[in-house]
Amino acid sequence: MMKIAVIVTSLSNSGPVIVAHDLICLLMQKGHECNIFYFKEKKENTLTFPCKVERINLMSFRVHFGEYDIVHCHGLRPNIYATLHNPLWCKTPVLTTMHNYVFEDFYYGMSKYLYKPMAYLMLFSTFRKDKVITLSKDAMKYYSRYIPKKKLTYAYNSRLCEDLPVEKELEEKVLSFKGNDILVGSVGSISKRKNFHQVINSLPFLNNIKYCIVGDGVERETLEKLAIKNGVQDRVLFLGGQPNAYRFMKYFDLFVLPSKSEGFPLVLIEAMFYHKGIVCSHLQRFEELFEDNEVCYFELDNIPSTVNAIQKASKKYKALGEKIYNHYVQSYSPECFVNRHLEIYREIISIGRNL
Repeated sequence: MMKIAVIVTSLSNSGPVIVAHDLICLLMQKGHECNIFYFKEKKENTLTFPCKVERINLMSFRVHFGEYDIVHCHGLRPNIYATLHNPLWCKTPVLTTMHNYVFEDFYYGMSKYLYKPMAYLMLFSTFRKDKVITLSKDAMKYYSRYIPKKKLTYAYNSRLCEDLPVEKELEEKVLSFKGNDILVGSVGSISKRKNFHQVINSLPFLNNIKYCIVGDGVERETLEKLAIKNGVQDRVLFLGGQPNAYRFMKYFDLFVLPSKSEGFPLVLIEAMFYHKGIVCSHLQRFEELFEDNEVCYFELDNIPSTVNAIQKASKKYKALGEKIYNHYVQSYSPECFVNRHLEIYREIISIGRNL
């Protein structure tokens, strides 16, 4: 059995931390020992970990690298910490996971003056890492322009999902809104990168379709005004931020992901878990994840393409849902996820021992 240290930026309920949380839970179920270290304190919406948890700062010497079989970082600050504090003589392998396409993601999340320097800093922070895990083969190809190919590998994401109940008042609100129409839904932060406006702009051309967004963010007011402008305000439901937001997917007929950039979005796994037909933007990285007959694609910033994809999927959403669930079981289940990481861990440990 292995002893594994995991370093994250915070314990917040956000993508990279959720991935680390689920991986730790699965590793511990298999008998491995895990400790998690974090930097920023969050008072609300944090995750609870089933292992020893310790707060650190960039200057603290709390992670004793030599005591572990693997140290796994998630994020810029954890990468910098490992670079600063991992002794040159230490043979413990240090890995990091790149959860995004760094230049695209930072472009949408930072100022135009800051995103490139920060993206290059993120790339530089992988310098002393023994392995860099990306979320797909496409992401490996993307990062091979900046990181030596021998360092790169990939592991598809997964999620530990449960069919959690929804409060009666909220359930009635969603079902009353849905009525007898097809309910298309999205889950996530409301930002320009998520591109929910493309769906709202398509609604005037879609009959018997309603749209539910579970999430909050800086673009919410803009989307509410857009719905009014398009005359579809009675066909768009904003539920706001909700704990375990994926549980609302059970009420959707179709899940739509119109993002302009994604790594391996956890919401796709959650939609698969709930047997939901998927309509998504035609990003090349998604072609690796799905067969052509499993999802319906649309082109970015193309309303006729979006309308056509939603109409096509709405006619066969149950069949699409079953196909995508079968793919989830075969390729993206929690068991596939943890086994792939264990394979990577054992391979890098074996290489170290043979040096």
